[in-house]
Amino acid sequence: MMIVTNRTIQGLFLACALITPVAGTTYTLTARSGSKTKTGTCKAVTIKGKARRRCTIKLAKGTWALAVTPTKNGVAGTPATKSYTFK
Repeated sequence: MMIVTNRTIQGLFLACALITPVAGTTYTLTARSGSKTKTGTCKAVTIKGKARRRCTIKLAKGTWALAVTPTKNGVAGTPATKSYTFK
């Protein structure tokens, strides 16, 4: 499940993905705009008593394709992708 905020930090937009974790699976958030690729960070968080993974990334203005890729036992799964435009 992707969540995007309008919050800016140092002139950059903060994009967040909130994920319900699966045991033994790690997650990677990547963003691509043209030839630029950025990788976000993922942390374990607790929201209303439930375990979640929150992945965040700071992005500049423009159109970005965000993808959350699950990896289990070294094998990457099908990424969840969505495109966002920041103005």
